[in-house]
Amino acid sequence: MKSQKTSALIMRSKAAARTTFFLSALLIIGLSTVMGADFWETKDFTKWSAKECEKLLTNSPWAWELKLYRTGYLGAGEGAEGQAYVKYTIRFMSALPIRMAQVRQAQIANNYDKLSDEQKQAFDKQTEGFLNADFSDKVVVSVLYETNVPQNHQELDRHWKTQTTAIFSNSVYLTPNKGEKARLLEYRPPQGANRDFAFIFPREVDGNPLITDENKSLILEFPYQAVGGIGDGKGFAEFKVKKMMIKGGLVY
Repeated sequence: MKSQKTSALIMRSKAAARTTFFLSALLIIGLSTVMGADFWETKDFTKWSAKECEKLLTNSPWAWELKLYRTGYLGAGEGAEGQAYVKYTIRFMSALPIRMAQVRQAQIANNYDKLSDEQKQAFDKQTEGFLNADFSDKVVVSVLYETNVPQNHQELDRHWKTQTTAIFSNSVYLTPNKGEKARLLEYRPPQGANRDFAFIFPREVDGNPLITDENKSLILEFPYQAVGGIGDGKGFAEFKVKKMMIKGGLVY
């Protein structure tokens, strides 16, 4: 009898140990998932820091910096010593996280967190249309250009403001690693003193989604003007589709 009781106690002890191990494993997995998630998945955008906004807008699943250099000494009036560069910051404006980051930047610049409830409501009303814009049938890619050579800025301004949709119709594409490439629907040149333009593509090609979760990458291909001996005129930006997923859905 004593032996049977001992065996029963041992079995219950082992079962309890297995349960404890299983629950601990679940806890570890849960913590790993949370710890591995990016801030745009775990934090309300009104709590994002300036640094987090900058990261999302320059180096994230929806933003890519293409920086082109010319090594050597900058000529008189060109700037400081070092490398001359032209930088293109490419962003999916149709992706909500990008618009959230831009709105949050505006909030920080206007001390939103210290505003009264009434002032916050007025601010929210001004940005509501931008945040809730409908991109169900199109993909909008914004491109911001910068350079540390003033003369190059003038040339780039002149170039991008004089381009048209027709000029780019056979040279600008959004291409998945599998499936059909999307041709340009519209080119929107920089307005006024702004130094950003936009490429607009269809979200479907031949009745099929441009990308699905089975795709590995999405590549923007566009020509640019090589100024000051910088670059070769061929622009590429590759985005990883898997990283563009939020809560199981593709965001772009």
